[in-house]
Amino acid sequence: MKPRRIDPPAITEAMPAICSPSVAMIAAAITGSALIALYAWQDQPAQNSAAPALVRAASPVFGPGALPAPGISDAISTFPNNNGLSPPGGLAVTENGELVVNIALLDVIDFFLLEQSDGDRASTLKLYLKSKLPDPAYHEAEQIVDHYQTYMKEYDSLLAVQNFGAQRTATIRSDISRIATWSEQRNRLRQSILGENLVQAWYQNDDAQLQQVLGELQQHNDAAVSLQGQAPSSINATPLPTIVPRWSNAGDEAHHNAYMQDVLAKATRSFSASAEERRQWSIPYTAFVDAANRVDREAQVDRSKRNFQIQKLLNQYFHTEAEKELAHDRWEGMHGSIN
Repeated sequence: MKPRRIDPPAITEAMPAICSPSVAMIAAAITGSALIALYAWQDQPAQNSAAPALVRAASPVFGPGALPAPGISDAISTFPNNNGLSPPGGLAVTENGELVVNIALLDVIDFFLLEQSDGDRASTLKLYLKSKLPDPAYHEAEQIVDHYQTYMKEYDSLLAVQNFGAQRTATIRSDISRIATWSEQRNRLRQSILGENLVQAWYQNDDAQLQQVLGELQQHNDAAVSLQGQAPSSINATPLPTIVPRWSNAGDEAHHNAYMQDVLAKATRSFSASAEERRQWSIPYTAFVDAANRVDREAQVDRSKRNFQIQKLLNQYFHTEAEKELAHDRWEGMHGSIN
């Protein structure tokens, strides 16, 4: 069935963003494409009971959105979110009023649970979803939010038990297998709490990127070991060699190395650290939105020139590829393509 897009209302009240130390220890562990963060990975994830199946209610739908209960609109409009930023767009339902599980739903959930700091974020998220979604879509979204919160807690608990934040970085080959093992553990945790459909919709792309990066590093390490003629027994404890540049353009190589750093950092970052970073990110994003809106309002600027200027603003306000990508996707979701 064809999804119907549901755009969010503007939220204008500002919230002071919380400044926190940058969580950069994992990404800093790579020089070029050869260094990876070292962690003491757990062999098995914490046991979690499977999430109950999401049941769609059978109540009839009389329009694109269920009427919110009294006070819901006021609660949302007075919620102090980040500097007046609105939730991302993209919520969608089918013609039968069933929820479309897509990455936009995760973006909306993360906007409330990670980017906000004041108030009962989960309750406000549910109020927002109730104001935007019809039944049965809202009841399914409500269950998803509950399961996602459980996943966040279990995920961070698994990291905390291992004391990953206190680990020093290292440059040995066994790091690659440790991160690969963590990826498998994390996937089992997701499957047990969120279920196959959510995992595929939300994490398939990230997982593919991680496997590509790990595979690339493993290939280079195997080639270096072969050239050095090392015995297999000494491989895991041997520092990673410097890899000969594979790019004819130094700028392209630096860009690719930064991409790999971001992928590895994202794969091993806790939700608590992500929340701190997202609240920090919202500060320049607010300034970027103000500047980009001014460009958008200039009637004399043609589309190609407008897109060029907005891309230039992305480079001006954000310094890492991950920050630029998040800002780019958030802006496009609200205002259309800038490519």
